This record gives sequence, structure tokens and C-alpha cells, in this order.
Amino acid sequence: MADDKQDPTTTSLSYRRMKPKWRKMETLLGGTDAMREAGVLYAPRHEYETQKNYDARINATTLLNMVEQTLDALSGKPFSDPVVVSEDTPELILDTIIQDVDLQGNNIDVFSRSWFREGVAKAFAHVLVDSPKPTERADGQPRTLEDDRIDGIRPYWVLIKPENVLFAHAEYINGVETLTHVRILEEQVEQDGFSETPKRSVRILAPGKVEIWEPESGNKKAKWVKVDEWETGLPTIPL
Repeated sequence: MADDKQDPTTTSLSYRRMKPKWRKMETLLGGTDAMREAGVLYAPRHEYETQKNYDARINATTLLNMVEQTLDALSGKPFSDPVVVSEDTPELILDTIIQDVDLQGNNIDVFSRSWFREGVAKAFAHVLVDSPKPTERADGQPRTLEDDRIDGIRPYWVLIKPENVLFAHAEYINGVETLTHVRILEEQVEQDGFSETPKRSVRILAPGKVEIWEPESGNKKAKWVKVDEWETGLPTIPL
């Protein structure tokens, strides 16, 4: 990763310490194919071993993935019974958000198990409470809650892997540790004619504000530029 005050992909010291551990876990969970692809990183070549013999050894090696089996067993135990919400939870949340917490059809039980599994595997994991970017009203008036209901705009949860949170900074405000700056790496695949093109962006979160940064097209040095921003109206970062 870059280390530049003008580059949003610059990572924190904590991130750099943890990244090798996350990579090892991702390789283990990837199974035999991922282990072979990692090559000498986790399966060193012997001192007098030829490249041909090394390749033959690696391609014949398989991984009995007890790590994944153990992880699945551990993450399933806390959710053998359904998640119980408080009795004073509003009906609107019970009928909509709880039943489809991520707008991908996953209820709170399924989502929470995935969150817990990621956290057990990598020491912690994140959930961002996000919402679609609102559009302005045609009459120029401020949007209302009724506008959001008509347009189907509501909060939803996004599971963020720890290796995608490049940077997070917190400060003590009135004695409470509060996130003040977070940068999240986002990766998508966009259609390009009859093909597909990978795309990277960085979401920068601050209290009350979101920015989206992307590499400047045609710039060989991958200069990053801000392509969008909007206000959230929230006093904190909902991560």
C-alpha cells in the first residue's frame, strides 16, 4: 500500500501489522488452490530443491481444511437459537430491517453469523450502517422521512472485512472514544462492452460526511481524485 499524505490508500500502522496475519487466514480459508498459489510464501522451497521438483511437490500437496471446519462449527454455536430483539423494537424495524438487514435478503441471524465468523477468523470485523445516497427533491425542499419511504430508501448493514479498512482514527471527545476518520477500500467489477473491468475506490467517512475517491483515469502513477461527496446528517461515523 502507498504511504502518502495525498493518497487515500495509505494504511495505518495497525493495518500493516495485521495484514500478514489476515493474508495467511485468507489463504487457509481458500483451501488447496489458494495454498498452491501462495507458493513459497507458506511452503518454502528446500535449499537444494530444483524448481521442477518444487513445482511437482506443490501441485501434489493438498490441504485438509480443518481451520475452515473448526471456524464453521464455532461460528454456528452462538446462533443455534434465533437472535432475540428487545421488546420495544419498533414494528417498522421488525418488519423490514430485521428480516432483510443487508438488502440482500439476509435476515439478522444469517448476517450476524457471517459477521461473527469473520471476526473469529481475523480477530475482528466491521459493520457499516449505510444508506443509499438520497436525491434532491424536484421542488428544492429538504427531503423528509416520507420521501425516503416512498423511494424505498432505508438504512442497511454492510459487512466490511478488516483488510478493507485501510485506516481508522479515533479521538476522545467528552471522554468517549469516537471515530473521526475512516477509509474503506471498495472493489467492484464493472461491465466494459462485452467484457468486465475491475474497479477500485476508497470511501472516506467522517462525522456527517462521505467522500468517494478513485484513481484518475489515464494517470500511470495512480493519482487519486475525489469524485463524489455528500452529507449524512449524522454526528458520528456509523461503523
